[in-house]
Amino acid sequence: MILMKQFDTFITPLTITDIPLILANIPKDSTNYYDCIPYAIGANTYGVFQGFKYYDGEVLILFNTKYQKYWKVYKAYGPNDQIICDRLWDWWAYYKSKTEKDLALNNLTESQYKILLSRAKKEGIKISKTSCEEDVFDIRGIKDLKGGTWAKLRMMINVFKRQELNHTVEHISESNLEESRNLLKYWVKQMKDNGAIQLNYRQYEYVLLYHSFQGSDTCSYVHKIDGKPKAIVLMNKISDNCFAQTSSFADRDVKGISEYSIYHAFAEASERGIDYAASGLRMVSTWNFKNKYNPVQPSPVWYKIGLPGEVVKDSLPFFE
Repeated sequence: MILMKQFDTFITPLTITDIPLILANIPKDSTNYYDCIPYAIGANTYGVFQGFKYYDGEVLILFNTKYQKYWKVYKAYGPNDQIICDRLWDWWAYYKSKTEKDLALNNLTESQYKILLSRAKKEGIKISKTSCEEDVFDIRGIKDLKGGTWAKLRMMINVFKRQELNHTVEHISESNLEESRNLLKYWVKQMKDNGAIQLNYRQYEYVLLYHSFQGSDTCSYVHKIDGKPKAIVLMNKISDNCFAQTSSFADRDVKGISEYSIYHAFAEASERGIDYAASGLRMVSTWNFKNKYNPVQPSPVWYKIGLPGEVVKDSLPFFE
């Protein structure tokens, strides 16, 4: 157990310089979208949140402040689930003595979830709990689009190709950065107009976009018609066998370009020996669109619990 008074000494701001530390802790076989390093840092630091990390040499906890009714642990890593859960529980015991806000523990594995539920029940702590499905796609064989698995996607790819458009594809780079930036800004505006109030362009500009330049850890492209940007797909490495589709946007007036742009990135990843692509939470509104890309069934699940805070006068110094 870490002594309560020592917790503050292990907490520091989360920044781009923490990439090697996070990378060293991600499971090599992960297919969890939220293990994508640029997204983990971008979602926690370069948006509406302030990101922090707790690292005591054994357990790494990524968390952020939030302007609503709770703060969130984004992800926790350690040598095994029991140690991770013990540290999360100890950390919460310290945390709740300093704040009135609840603490949400996100991205828990099933094992971690069960350990924490058992402890809460044993100690008579009332908690909230939920589970979230993820979209993870099996992209093996996607390049050739053969067989019934890819029938719906193949149909839309053919729709795009039959238009015989003046279509070009470019890796994300300094030369098309401004065009790519404008596409993402427009996408973020659309998302915010539809209620995604927590979405902030800065996390895409400063982290995702700038970490999507051509390289072994990316499969990111901007698609152009007659020289004008019409679609963008950002894919960043999660693990040795999985990439994350961190962002995508397409002009729906160009038939089939949404499907083709994602297909192009997935096919490139598959050619490099990557078997899976993760796209975040399963969203009902987009499921018919994503279903074309061979989702893994049953879909992977991560778990979330909420632990109660207490009404106190003092606040945590590192949150100010």
